[in-house]
Amino acid sequence: MADTTGTAREEAERLVATVLAMASRSGLGGALRDWDRRQHEQRSQHHGQDQRRRQAVRLAPVAERLLAVAARLLPAGDRVRYAGEFGSELWEIAHAGGRRRAQLAYAARQVRSTWRLGRELQAPERHRAAP
Repeated sequence: MADTTGTAREEAERLVATVLAMASRSGLGGALRDWDRRQHEQRSQHHGQDQRRRQAVRLAPVAERLLAVAARLLPAGDRVRYAGEFGSELWEIAHAGGRRRAQLAYAARQVRSTWRLGRELQAPERHRAAP
């Protein structure tokens, strides 16, 4: 049976395009592209430091980009934290032997849950237990 939906990479690229279009409609398009460019520059600067780690673990670039988009769509005060968490999880998946498909599946799940997570992060802190 032929796969009519395309490869995982094509699906991830369509998802990135959809998220970017949604961000653009909400006025975040230019800021998102600037942030993505800065993230790419920072990754390039740290490439030498991470080279040993990256030789042992191969991260899917599309998954990294999806996670960067997901983190950028969160409230400003939480972006750095979640970008780090998303990146750590992606690295752990790759380190455990997860190939591109597993990495893309993780990234897609995070992008899908970003809107819910963003709302929860902005909600009043009524869910915390009293000290």
